[in-house]
Amino acid sequence: EFRLLTAGTYEVELKVRDNDGFMSCGDVAKATIVAIPNEKIHVELLWTNPEDPDETDEQGSDVDLHLVKMGPGAWFETPYDVYFRNPNNSGDGSAIWAPESPSLDIDDRDGGGPENIQMNDPANCEWYAVGVHYYKQLFGTAYATVRIYVNGNLVYEALNKPLSRGGQFWDAARIHWDTGTVYQNDNVYEAPPSGQAPDVTTGMSS
Repeated sequence: EFRLLTAGTYEVELKVRDNDGFMSCGDVAKATIVAIPNEKIHVELLWTNPEDPDETDEQGSDVDLHLVKMGPGAWFETPYDVYFRNPNNSGDGSAIWAPESPSLDIDDRDGGGPENIQMNDPANCEWYAVGVHYYKQLFGTAYATVRIYVNGNLVYEALNKPLSRGGQFWDAARIHWDTGTVYQNDNVYEAPPSGQAPDVTTGMSS
C-alpha cells in the first residue's frame, strides 16, 4: 500500500531482486500517478524546519491548519474553527455548519506535514478564512506552505512563510463561495488571536 498524502504528480518505480541477489533485467516497471483532490475545497499545509536534523523522524515541530466560517466564527473557537481540537472527522455522520461540514483529515504533529482540511458542500455567498499556527515550536523558524484547491484545481499557493518561536499565527487567505475566488491576506500575529473574528480584508470589500 502506498498512500499519497499531498496533491501532485508521482512516478513510482519497481525493481526486483531474487534470493541470489540478482536484479531483474529489462525495462524497469514504472507508473505515473496524478493525485487530484476530489472535494470542492481542499486546503493543504506543509512546512519545514531547516534546523531539524531529521525531518522524517518522530521528533519535530507541530504547525496547525485552521479553517473558519466567517460571520459566526472566530479563531480557536468551536464549532466554526476546524483545526486539531475540532477536526470533525469522526465519520459518524455528525455535521457542523450544516450543510458544509468540513473536516481536518490529516493532523501531523511531528514535523513537515501534511495537514489538510476538505469541504465538499460549501455554502453559497459565504466566506471562509484560512490560518496557520506554529503550535509546538521546535528547531527554530518554521517555513509554512499553503495550497488551496477548488474543484481539483490549484488556485492559490503561498510558499515558505517564516513563522518564529512564540506561537506566531499566519492569517493567510480568504475563500469566497460560490465563485471559488481566493484572496491573499498574509497577516502575521505574534500570538494566537484566540476568540478574534477573522478580519474583513481589502480583497473582500466588493
